[in-house]
Order: sequence, then structure tokens, then C-alpha cells
Amino acid sequence: AQETIRLNRLTNVCLHPVGVGAKEGVLHLQVSRGETSLAAGARVVDSPSPDTIDIEVTTLDKLVPEDRMVSILHLDVENHEGPALEGAHALLKRCRPIVMLEADKPWKQRNFAKQLNTIVPEAGYAIAGVLDHNCIFVPLSGGV
Repeated sequence: AQETIRLNRLTNVCLHPVGVGAKEGVLHLQVSRGETSLAAGARVVDSPSPDTIDIEVTTLDKLVPEDRMVSILHLDVENHEGPALEGAHALLKRCRPIVMLEADKPWKQRNFAKQLNTIVPEAGYAIAGVLDHNCIFVPLSGGV
């Protein structure tokens, strides 16, 4: 991430070495299976093991200042998008951003649309399309 920021000469980016979820705490991220690295297949598991690392977790509501407007929220958090959205209630209600989530399967897309509309029913989130395994949700009412 630091290299991307440098290459693009970005000055308005702040990196935080934390995960995002429904609440603050620590989660166990499985990053390997024996000698094999899971790389992009890493996932949150219930119990620590030699194959996991502990990740400090906060919520997007605590991470993003209340005076910061967010127009696009793009999450790719190794199948932890649902809990990350749960921790973004205030942000979603305040900003009603376009939301991009890793969801290449129609059932995942429907589940995320339902979750967004449960969190912010007044926004009326709808699926706008899919791009490289990411589903794009737009608020049809009072959004960006």
C-alpha cells in the first residue's frame, strides 16, 4: 500500500495497520495451511493456531472521522465484508457512499444488497454492476 501511495503521489491517504469488523477486538487470520501460504485465500477463523496471526480490529465508524465525507467505500477484506459493514453503520447513514464489495456470486451480491438496505433502508442501495469480481452498490435515494 505504501508503494501505491508513493507511485501515485497521493497526499491525502492515511494507512492504519488494523483490520475492520463489526466491533473492536482481535481476530485470528489464517494465513497458511502448514507450509503453504494462503495469500489471497487468507480468512478469519475462530481459534488461534500456528497457521494464524492475530489482527487488531476496529470499526470503520471509529476509524473514519465524523467530519470526513466518504463517496466510495471499497472493501476487500477476505470474506469479512459483512462484519466490516456492520461496523460502518454511522458512516453509511451519514455519507451514503457508493459501495464496492468482493462478491462475484449472485447470492453474495443479493446478501450484501439486503445487508446494506437493513443498515440504511432510506438509501435504497441497488446493484449497479460487477467489475473484476467486485459488486458495485449505489444508493438510489439521497446518495453521493
